[in-house]
Amino acid sequence: MRVILNEDIKGIGKKGQVIEVADGYGRNFLLKQKKAILATAGGIKEVKAIKEKIDEKKAAELQEAKDLAASLEGQEIVLYEKVGTEGRLFGAVTNKEICEQVNKQFNLNLDKKKFDLKDSIKHLGLETCKIKIYPGVSAEIKIRVEAQE
Repeated sequence: MRVILNEDIKGIGKKGQVIEVADGYGRNFLLKQKKAILATAGGIKEVKAIKEKIDEKKAAELQEAKDLAASLEGQEIVLYEKVGTEGRLFGAVTNKEICEQVNKQFNLNLDKKKFDLKDSIKHLGLETCKIKIYPGVSAEIKIRVEAQE
C-alpha cells in the first residue's frame, strides 16, 4: 500500500514523503490515526505543489539573510561604558547589550542568541562578534567599547 505521510514517523519517513507500507499497517494504524493518507495521483500532485512552495519560501529567506549579512558585514558599533582603573569596565558588555545596540542602530529585530561572542567584553577597545543570521549565513561586526563621559 502506498501512502503519503502527514507527519514525521521515526523509522518510517518524513512528512510529505510517499512510502510503501504493509496493507494492515497502513490501513489499521497510519490511516486510522490520520498519520498518513492514501497516495492517489491527486494527493501526490498536491504534496509536490506544497514542497515547491516551501522550497521557494526557503530560497527567499536564504537570499534575504544573505542580503542582511552583506549589509552588516564589517559594520562597527560603539558602546559607551563606565570605566574603572586601567581601562577595565565596571561589569561587562554582553550579547544582550550588543544585540540591543545593533537592533537600534540598524532598525532590526534580531535575537540575542544569534550573537556569538566568545567571552563577555571586560575592557576598552575593539572586539569582533559573529552574528548567525540563518543556517550557513553569518556576518561579523566590530564592537568598539569606549569610556563613558
